[in-house]
Amino acid sequence: MKRLVVALLISFILPVIALAAPEMPGIDGSNAYDVIQSLVNTGIKKPKTQHIDGGFQWTADPVSLGGAMVSYDIKANKDHEICSATFTLAGKDNGYLWFVSTFPFDSADKDASGDFVKEHMAGENASLTIGDALFEMMPSKNGAVLKISDVDAAAYYDELLNAKLGL
Repeated sequence: MKRLVVALLISFILPVIALAAPEMPGIDGSNAYDVIQSLVNTGIKKPKTQHIDGGFQWTADPVSLGGAMVSYDIKANKDHEICSATFTLAGKDNGYLWFVSTFPFDSADKDASGDFVKEHMAGENASLTIGDALFEMMPSKNGAVLKISDVDAAAYYDELLNAKLGL
């Protein structure tokens, strides 16, 4: 009887352990609220905090700011460190992407990240790594998208998807 109980417990516990979600990474020393509050100060309404696997998410509706439409989506771990963030600019360059690229974190180099954004507002896609933060610029003829993520974010999202699919 004991063996049966142990076998049943193992058959229920092992799949749960195998399907446990990986821990969401975060850019060291970053805090999603620093970025969100800075954007609130520019006139972008703070979006509702949503609980997601491993952390939190904020998705701001597009708003007009300095002659362009801007929006953002930020995902942060349980400690509010930024795992990934996407900032969108539709229209003329109003400094929005430069502004968000200079957010504080442990290895921040505001000159390097700000210059990177300015230099890649047009042309080809480009990326820059500073510490554990990956900056990716995706310009278009109608604006640009800046994605900032922890260098381990892509692997985390792959692992999370595999866990959800039971792979």
